Amino acid sequence: PVPATGCGNENQNQSRFPSGHYYKTFQADNFQIKYPNWSGIDQKDLLTPDKTKVAVESGGCTFVITINKIPAGINFKDHVEQEVKQQLEQVQGSVLKEDIKDKTSLVESEITLSGIKLHSYSYGALTSPDTAYYSAFISRAEDFENACQPYLDETITSLVFSSK
Repeated sequence: PVPATGCGNENQNQSRFPSGHYYKTFQADNFQIKYPNWSGIDQKDLLTPDKTKVAVESGGCTFVITINKIPAGINFKDHVEQEVKQQLEQVQGSVLKEDIKDKTSLVESEITLSGIKLHSYSYGALTSPDTAYYSAFISRAEDFENACQPYLDETITSLVFSSK
């Protein structure tokens, strides 16, 4: 959905994906991604505000970008696998799709929190030996296809990163 505007001219000079959806660009270190130009989420509503770099939402879909430090003595792949395992042990959930490599990760999962089933699609990229950025789309499971899916491919394929 196009963000609501007063006069209709506010979005005139903004960038668009080929689909026509408006986007903003996040860039830090060796990481850049285009993400939907949606309303921001208040810091007090975030689970990890200290790690969250971007948090926006629209139409039942939330998109976040977080930064994570990789502990010394563990590689990115093992770290992501441990994180996924720990999260699934803490909440009722399951991994639907997983592709964890040396410098990238893709984890699609469903978890139940407070009786609500959430669907998450997360992509991670290692940008230095101790730092990774993660981008994720999250919504109620029954809403994911309509709320998040239309933005997912263009956002994830816009990702550019390099590892030091």
